[in-house]
Amino acid sequence: MNAALRQEITQLLQAVYDNAPAIVSIAPAAGSSFSCTAKLTLQNGDLLFAKYASDPSSVFQCEYEALRLLHDTRTLRVPEPVCSSNHFIVTRWMEFGNKAADWQET
Repeated sequence: MNAALRQEITQLLQAVYDNAPAIVSIAPAAGSSFSCTAKLTLQNGDLLFAKYASDPSSVFQCEYEALRLLHDTRTLRVPEPVCSSNHFIVTRWMEFGNKAADWQET
């Protein structure tokens, strides 16, 4: 993640958080075939997921809006969208556990 993108994310996080915590670490994350992904750790301990690309695309804003609609229904567990631009989307980090013992795959 380049410095300009990190700065853009930081500026949008200021709109989300009253006192925007600094990004203290950025680690690679799996999750996309067409863009780069990262796990962001904020100074306050919050974990976020960022998906980003160097070329602008409206896909990030579309994904943000779709995730917001799904998240707000409270019927599906989807990552909560935090912010987006034409270069990225940031969501809350989601940890995935193991399948329940009584889960059956058909």
